[in-house]
Amino acid sequence: MNQKNLAIRYFSKTGSIKKLAEAMAKQIHVEALDVTHPVSKADILFLGASVYWFGLDPSVKEFVKTLRPEQVKKVVIFSTSAFMERAYSELKELLEKQHIEVVTRHFYCHDRFLYFHPDCPTLEDVSDAMRFAKVLSEKLD
Repeated sequence: MNQKNLAIRYFSKTGSIKKLAEAMAKQIHVEALDVTHPVSKADILFLGASVYWFGLDPSVKEFVKTLRPEQVKKVVIFSTSAFMERAYSELKELLEKQHIEVVTRHFYCHDRFLYFHPDCPTLEDVSDAMRFAKVLSEKLD
């Protein structure tokens, strides 16, 4: 059986996505790196980002533009936000422009913002993210 090449990249302004990325990385035995680190090859790339002030950070958009289908087969998105789940649809659109397959199943949880969701991501959110990464890394081809 061939071992899958897994990678995790993320962008985190508040530290929430980083917390999820590091927990997921521990679960699937890879290193979580921010989007300043290029991906050389990945069968499955777990990509984490959040919507800040109604859009993805420019560094996430620039990172996605560097990806090619010959280096990344599939992308699994994980995201946080204080109010609306929007990162998935924005990332999906950008990745599809690069001709990269986006897995429909994705992970989302709330993020803290001002007085909203002060404890997010919760321990349960982190545990759910770990389980999500493990299941998808095992089930996806």
